[in-house]
Amino acid sequence: MLLTEHTATHSAVTIYATLDAGNLHDPDSSLGLANFVARVIDRGTESRSPDEIAEALDGRGVSLTTGVTRHLLSLSCTCLSEDIEAIMTSSPT
Repeated sequence: MLLTEHTATHSAVTIYATLDAGNLHDPDSSLGLANFVARVIDRGTESRSPDEIAEALDGRGVSLTTGVTRHLLSLSCTCLSEDIEAIMTSSPT
């Protein structure tokens, strides 16, 4: 489902994503895995350091929110519409 709202002050885009990956799906050997993933999702990868990720997000004024429920892992990202392509790709610029 796509929801949009036009505002006269700025052209912001909010993206919501939910994954079927909540606490219920944690393996018995790794209880808390979904919560861990939600807390470290912006803490770096093999190809990008935490500082690079922070600069890519903060440099554009992007807000990133994560959450976990029993059934879902959710992500929310708000950015200016002109930054949506850069945010949705793996490109740091």
